[in-house]
Amino acid sequence: VVIGEAETTFPRLLKDYEKNQLKKFYYSKEKICPENIPLPKREVEEIYPLIAGVQTSRGCPYNCKFCTLAQVNGASYRAIPIKKVIEDINRIPRKFLIMIHDSSLTISTEYVKQLFKEMISLKKKFMCYGSIPVLIENEEIIELSKKAGCIYWALGFETITQKSLNEVNKNYKVEQYGRIVKKIKQNGMGVFGSFVFGFDHDTPDVFETTLQKVQSWGIDAAEFNILIPFPGTEIYKTFEEQGRILHKDWSKYDLQHVVFQPKNMTPEELFNLSLIHI
Repeated sequence: VVIGEAETTFPRLLKDYEKNQLKKFYYSKEKICPENIPLPKREVEEIYPLIAGVQTSRGCPYNCKFCTLAQVNGASYRAIPIKKVIEDINRIPRKFLIMIHDSSLTISTEYVKQLFKEMISLKKKFMCYGSIPVLIENEEIIELSKKAGCIYWALGFETITQKSLNEVNKNYKVEQYGRIVKKIKQNGMGVFGSFVFGFDHDTPDVFETTLQKVQSWGIDAAEFNILIPFPGTEIYKTFEEQGRILHKDWSKYDLQHVVFQPKNMTPEELFNLSLIHI
């Protein structure tokens, strides 16, 4: 098991494997400097994936209570030099499609603006994740993303209940949802929305209400997941203290099963009503 960022641990694992001296665990507590993150060896791919992946940074400072990203990559934002990112994208032979896998490409507005400017001449088509309040306040980012080749923005709407957003440290307003979808679509791009069911303020009517809102906003595609209190997150600690964790069968911690006791419905209601809408 490799724990932490693998640039320092995985080489040790390979050397131990060659000597037939594998350890059970390989730990790395250090966070690698972004300048030292190696580019993927794309030349070894014999069959190119349908969607090529690119990463421009590690770390997320938002620290939403249900999210694992800050736990996995740290809360400190580390941007890979733009020149290096452009080099990586240039090594992807296809024009369509690239997925930029950053948890949010808009953490640094200056970085993303410069990145998009550099990408315009590449003439590639891509999808990326963004933060709703940042995009609301920076229409220039939306306009530049279109010029750079963006065809879809993936946004974590999470919930239509403002109290739930506030409770899990999401610093934006439900009333902004319709505006941001409209702005992005006016610039000729699609919107992929991500939603989560099972927050403490969710009641059985949240499922149908969410679906109606998604349709009224004109979101092009959406995913609906069941809340999972992943170990290491704030919400896991809270549910554990409250005795609401139903079991620790980690194979069920997959966004499709109910592993905790919801507040305003039964586990069966959360599962069955989510299933209908998923």
